[in-house]
Amino acid sequence: MDERDFTDDFEDRGENDVISKDMFFQGQDEIEEREETAKSGKAKKVIMIVLIIFAVILVGVAAFAGYTVYQNDKPPVATIVHIESDNYNGHGIAEYGNMITLNVTFNKKLAVKPTITIQDKKVEVYGSGKSYYAKYFVQTQSADEEEVHFMIYDYKDEFRKVGSPVTVTTDLSRVTILGLRR
Repeated sequence: MDERDFTDDFEDRGENDVISKDMFFQGQDEIEEREETAKSGKAKKVIMIVLIIFAVILVGVAAFAGYTVYQNDKPPVATIVHIESDNYNGHGIAEYGNMITLNVTFNKKLAVKPTITIQDKKVEVYGSGKSYYAKYFVQTQSADEEEVHFMIYDYKDEFRKVGSPVTVTTDLSRVTILGLRR
């Protein structure tokens, strides 16, 4: 604003109505500052709203897919592994003619059944989804006791992630084949 326009504008007013140039421009500066603050506050609110909407959409997509976001990049894990015998004297011992059952549950559905060996023999695996089991028939008995050993391996989820081999139970269960020298 030109100085002459400013003075002309206020010359006709009374003594109480006149304000100085400095006061006028100071007021203008304050108004501009308030407008800038309001604009930046609105921008922050808009950014927050957009971020909230994005988070809600991301959670919704993950829930719809039935997975948490991080599960797809991790291999399956055997969460429950239990072994027992059908021996009438106790589930932790076996003799010739007994059936040993190995149960395993995974943290997510498998696309490929696990391979299971019991006493170094590949056994048939039953089940689907997250739960599987295998049976081993004790056909021989050595002179000494021996603890049954097993391995669960070569299992994959639907994203073709391969799980780590498993050779121990999660509940400390075990089966010992009794020896002939007891």
